[in-house]
Amino acid sequence: MTDPTQKIWISWWIALSSLICIWDALFCLFRPYSLPGNSLSMFWGPYKHYVNFDLSYGMEHTTGFINAQSLGNLMESTLNFGYLYLVHKVGTKESRRTASLVAVISTIMTGYKTVIFVLQEYYSGFTSIRHNPFSEIFLKWIFPQSIFIFVPFYLTTRFGNHLLSVASGLSVEKAL
Repeated sequence: MTDPTQKIWISWWIALSSLICIWDALFCLFRPYSLPGNSLSMFWGPYKHYVNFDLSYGMEHTTGFINAQSLGNLMESTLNFGYLYLVHKVGTKESRRTASLVAVISTIMTGYKTVIFVLQEYYSGFTSIRHNPFSEIFLKWIFPQSIFIFVPFYLTTRFGNHLLSVASGLSVEKAL
């Protein structure tokens, strides 16, 4: 099995998805200041429209779920930056193995968090997005959520299989 830490597209995905998650988390955590028309709204221009599409991002639905998810975004992004540091700064064989383990954890977090986000919307009767036409729901919600479910779970299997192949070549003493 080839070492997934050698694939540059994986590092790009991890970096870009982390930046998106941090930006999104900070928007949610800084509400109401980040909302359109308030003092920090200039940093989140596209959210001017998104808060009308997904009402959970506005102040109407303040269940706390969005902020809890935002803290998860920050935790997974911290792990992702740890992965990038281990792969691209340290770069040893041992650090790449550790990076693979970190990637398994962070990609499981990303995929699982997105599944929970989708299920929360489903079990609430799609209260945050059902006022939109299906074409908008597909482009702004189903498609992006699908990417943040399938790519992380694909990466989890890549990194997990790599770790298993490395571990199968070690003696018990070396593995511990």
